[in-house]
Amino acid sequence: MPGRMQCQWCIDYHSKYRQRWLEGGEEMSEERIRLVIPGRPVPKQRPRLGIRGRSAYVYTPAETVAYEQMVRAVAMTVCRAPYAGPVELRLTVYFRKGRTPDLTNVVKAIEDGLTGVAYIDDAQVKRVVAEMDNDEFERAEVEVAPFEEAQTA
Repeated sequence: MPGRMQCQWCIDYHSKYRQRWLEGGEEMSEERIRLVIPGRPVPKQRPRLGIRGRSAYVYTPAETVAYEQMVRAVAMTVCRAPYAGPVELRLTVYFRKGRTPDLTNVVKAIEDGLTGVAYIDDAQVKRVVAEMDNDEFERAEVEVAPFEEAQTA
């Protein structure tokens, strides 16, 4: 699976973020969750229909499931408990130059991966701010904050 191991850039980012937060840096907030998901962001794919004998079943493609599990694993390293109230989701996804996937499908995959870890249900997401950019290191940078805090910021 692409991006399975954390790259050194992501490890450094999380280490610096945690250190600034522990030192009480002004830009850090106990209320905000920031994380970097390493590797090429994977868009949410449509459910597929499979047939086994006389039975039909619906399944999510393996690549989508694996990416959502990686998002969940990274989020579990920085999230203490899921938010109970409405939240804002800000993210920037980075791809190498060339063909890039649909941004809204990437957002959906990340939203689903954060469910149960950063917030209880993705219905709590009241605002999404997403952008796509080019960089040599493909990744997704994500910030989750309470919706009320986000309105005043």
